[in-house]
Formats: sequence, C-alpha cells, structure tokens
Amino acid sequence: MKDENRRALSAPAAVGLLRPGEITVSLTGRRAPPAGTEGRAGLRPAEQRARRELAGYQRLIAPAIAYRVHPVRSAGPEGIVLESGDVLAGPCPEPLASAQQIAASVGTIGPALETEVARLFKEKEALKAVLLDGLGNEALEATVLKAVKLIRRLAARQGHGASCAIMPGSGRLPLSEQETVFRLAGGEDIGVHLTGSGMMSPLKSVSMIVAIGPGIHAIASTTLCRTCTMFATCRYRKQVKNK
Repeated sequence: MKDENRRALSAPAAVGLLRPGEITVSLTGRRAPPAGTEGRAGLRPAEQRARRELAGYQRLIAPAIAYRVHPVRSAGPEGIVLESGDVLAGPCPEPLASAQQIAASVGTIGPALETEVARLFKEKEALKAVLLDGLGNEALEATVLKAVKLIRRLAARQGHGASCAIMPGSGRLPLSEQETVFRLAGGEDIGVHLTGSGMMSPLKSVSMIVAIGPGIHAIASTTLCRTCTMFATCRYRKQVKNK
C-alpha cells in the first residue's frame, strides 16, 4: 500500500498533449526586421515585397504542445523538490517558492520553417530568410502563450492561479535545468528531441515551467524580462513605457 501511495504522489497530476493540427497560431508579422536595417535606402519596399511573398508560409508552421503537472514536495534555497523525487536546482524566488504544483511544458512549431529558412539563405535570399525566421519566432511565442493559457485553465479548475512561463536560462531557472524540464514535460511525445549539448531539435522549440498554487498570479511581462540574463541585449524585451 505504501508503494502504491508513493507512485500516486510521484505520478503527474495532469498530462496534456496537443499534436500538429490540433492547435493553430495566427501570424501578424509584427516582428521587426533586424536592428539597423530600417533606415537603409531601398530596403523598405523590398521588405514589403518579401512580407507579401511570405503570406503563404503559414503552412510551414505546425505548432504542438506537451505538458505535465507535477506535485511539489518542497521548495527552498536548493531548488524545487517534486513528489517524483526530481529536483529543479537553483534559486527559488517567487512565484516558484509558493508553488504547490509545477507544470513542465515543451512547445514547438516543427522543423519545416527552419528548413525553408536554411534553403532561402542558401539561395542568397537573405532578407526573405530573416523575415521568415522572425515569423517563426512570433509563431513560437504564440505557441508558448497557448500552453500557458491551457495550464492556467487547469489551475483555475483547482481554484489556483498560475504564473507566466519561466524558461531555463531566464534568470529564475538555470539553463542547466533544461534536460530536467524537457523530461518532466514529455517533449519527445511531440517529436522534439534534446541533443547532447542540451539544444532542442527542431530549433524552433522551447521548454518552460509554470508555477501553480493558491495566490499565484502572472508576473507582468516587463518584470519577468528584467530578471532575464539576456535583458540588456534582447531585441524583444518588454519595456515599461514612460508616462
């Protein structure tokens, strides 16, 4: 009986899997061209033509999401210990310190877009390749938001709240925990694989955790960005507008 209780506690509290075709994301083309290119003579019309040509590339995006929710045994200075015995090492600031559950998730848009980007670069169509890569980044961000929305709905059914997505290497979770997060999420269930160097394949994939518990609320994107180790150089960081 004790072994059965231990297995029940260590099993994921919930498992979610959305394969390609089961979810869609819409592209707005809001990603800007690389910094420093906007003012170059003759680029704007070329950019506009390239964007029009990219309108049909939605077919290259095949978003998929896997997530698993794990009960938390304890959280402290050494990290988060799950009921499964797995440990997410590193500092444990809020909202992680208050989490009763951790949702680990992996999202991807599949390999087709990055394959096309590589082809465009090889064919010397750099502008189109860069713009298409930006659309891929936008699609991946939309996939992350879909995953968080699903997890928040799950948390709400328990009367709990959920945090924003927290990625390995973002400052709140060490990059060294990528492998653990990936395994806890079941990333291979959606065709994503982890290389020996810790990179995910397809490249347009992301791993994350979301803290779940009573009183936990989403962190403002501006606050979350400021905790990231790439804040100083990231083109897409969220800035607080001066009033």
